[in-house]
Amino acid sequence: TALDAVIKPLETRGIPFAVTFGNHDDQCGISKDEQIKIYRRYANCIGFNDENPSIGRSTFNLPIMSSDGQKISYNLWLMESAGNDESGNYFEYVSTEALNWYKNKSDELRAQNGGEQVMSLMFQHIPIPETYELLTEVDKCTKGAVEKDGKYYILNTKKAKGDLGEGPCVAQKNFGQLDTIAAQGDVKGIVFGHDHINSFVGNLQGVDIIQTPGAAF
Repeated sequence: TALDAVIKPLETRGIPFAVTFGNHDDQCGISKDEQIKIYRRYANCIGFNDENPSIGRSTFNLPIMSSDGQKISYNLWLMESAGNDESGNYFEYVSTEALNWYKNKSDELRAQNGGEQVMSLMFQHIPIPETYELLTEVDKCTKGAVEKDGKYYILNTKKAKGDLGEGPCVAQKNFGQLDTIAAQGDVKGIVFGHDHINSFVGNLQGVDIIQTPGAAF
């Protein structure tokens, strides 16, 4: 019922959609494989990774073709950033294996594009640790300050713009995702969910760091 409320308006208009999983998708009593089957009931659902599940069933890319269908004009990356690994341990980060897949796939797309990088956006649920470089630590009495782990922050308006409503909940580990992406040079922005009421954007190493607010009922 919840999915219908979000997806039906897209389906009736023939608008394609794709999904990448976050932390709550392992906490709803339905396996990811079962969820994928539900999503695929919608005719306009595209994506999911059936070839290399070790990097996450919802880690994949979606090339966007030129109007004549002859060239990849743009690309979308979807990265699974939370869940239970094969040993049952819970994680919140994009793994080294997934980053290696991204780099190899990015090189493959560049080769298909005559040696030019295919510009792209990346979507994932859990924000990267570097997000805190867009904030300034302040005294708790500072107007607009938000608390996270006993410290208080405001948005650094010299580096970012938008609204900081809560302390970002970032990845448990840092496998160098931002460094890898910046060195590759194709991703212009990473779009994150997870933090329900944050809505801001800043730039680090030439990559837009975009926090989006949640959708609610």
